[in-house]
Amino acid sequence: MRKLFAITAILLLALSSVCFAEKQEWVDKNYDFSKVKAVLLWDMFVDKSLENGINEKEIIEIVREKTNIKYVKVVTPPVVMEAIKRDYGIDLEALKATNQDQVLTTFFKYLPNYVDLEISVKVFSYGYGSHYREGYSYNTTSYKTSYTTGMGGRMETIQTPVVETHHVPGGNAKVTYCGVRWDIMEINKRNAVWSRIDDRARETDEIENTKPKDMLERIIRSFYDDFNKKTKRDKTIM
Repeated sequence: MRKLFAITAILLLALSSVCFAEKQEWVDKNYDFSKVKAVLLWDMFVDKSLENGINEKEIIEIVREKTNIKYVKVVTPPVVMEAIKRDYGIDLEALKATNQDQVLTTFFKYLPNYVDLEISVKVFSYGYGSHYREGYSYNTTSYKTSYTTGMGGRMETIQTPVVETHHVPGGNAKVTYCGVRWDIMEINKRNAVWSRIDDRARETDEIENTKPKDMLERIIRSFYDDFNKKTKRDKTIM
């Protein structure tokens, strides 16, 4: 019975850790993601308010490590620039020094020859905070063992349930939070086909000690799992 009481108490404490999640999403129902062959993945954007010399480095490392696109080819801006130089003889890297506007115009002019979609990712919240948490009460049941003498002088055991009420006071609770936005654009028409905002927060304590990096990893995994389902085809990219 003591073991049962301990397990019940642990479960109640774990459940008392509050998780907040807000996901906003729009997907173009008319766009066929299964026909996508290649995507341009822009460099990560970290909101300036998050930069402290550590956050931005950690975020960029996590996003690079956990981005998992399975069924389409992934290219980056430098790869596209090299392809334009190879195929059209235009050195965009050299052009940067004299005409930045022309670089962008040329880049987007030839971009449809190499990719179908472009993906941009922005981390807009990441770190720790706090909020006031209301107090609450919960009950646990344990059993009191007693003994009595029954018929024939036999010793019998009696288990009597004992309900105990526990009160948890209110106060400021530590919160881990992370928010990421994805925007996917169709290259030829230059219009959005998928946007998602995944904004999460979770109370932390001795039992639930979620870190911002843990939350970011879950958000990234969730998005690319969904992306892979939409773009899956009979063959994979080698």
